[in-house]
Amino acid sequence: TSPLHPKVNELRRLPGQIVSAENTRNFIRGSFIHDPDPERPVQDPLSFRGGAYVHGTLRDAMEYVDKFLTIQMNTSDDNPCLLLDERKIVSCSNFEVTTLATGFEMLAVVLSHVSRMSCYRSIRLSNPELTKLPRFLTPDETYVHAFGALQKTFTLLDTEIRHLSNPSTVDYLSLAGGIEDHANNLPHVVQRVRKIVDNLRYVLGMEMIHAAQALTLRRQKNPGLPLGVGVEAAFDEFRRSVPWYDRDRNISTDIEAACQVVKSGDLLKAARRVR
Repeated sequence: TSPLHPKVNELRRLPGQIVSAENTRNFIRGSFIHDPDPERPVQDPLSFRGGAYVHGTLRDAMEYVDKFLTIQMNTSDDNPCLLLDERKIVSCSNFEVTTLATGFEMLAVVLSHVSRMSCYRSIRLSNPELTKLPRFLTPDETYVHAFGALQKTFTLLDTEIRHLSNPSTVDYLSLAGGIEDHANNLPHVVQRVRKIVDNLRYVLGMEMIHAAQALTLRRQKNPGLPLGVGVEAAFDEFRRSVPWYDRDRNISTDIEAACQVVKSGDLLKAARRVR
């Protein structure tokens, strides 16, 4: 938990990182993860250690986009521009939205980072060398395959996210007889971000399937294992929609249910209620 230490994050002075680290500390308050464990590795993979940091990057990217989207929605982009106080009509380029378009592209790239880290966490959770839990988080290593094949699903979605995060604001041609020789493809960029968000909900939902399964397996060995107040609340909320994977079944239903729980925001609401 040392990467979440308040002083560590305050020294970096990145607003989003500070908020995300604080939220994570609140969610894991009272968790067993704070207890000394001689078998715990000195350092965890960066996808775990740096999760709050990259989520902080996402917060900062969203703040940037929100700022300029608010400006865009509440100012004039007319050409020509009417200067009523001067009683003038002035030719301008206020229709230019490159600031907003490149902001959405930045958001797409950061979301791709969030997705890739989520995938790596899910893969790591299936690795017994890291978790000391059964391979693929199976409840029965003889008869239940569990989440091995599921890796193909979230990695494919992540691949699509990676492709959608490629820059496209500079892909334009000169039009209107050479006068309109600059563009930014804002509608296309926004559509790509929307698709990224849709995919990411599934990726995060599948990470929740892995995380909840791992917690249940740990509690089978240690029924009184404390998870932290926020994690416990989110875990209980998730289990209302996605049951314990005790045998192989059509997991598509679980994936869809997990996605909808993520989309609803109910996990975050549950975790925040107990802070």
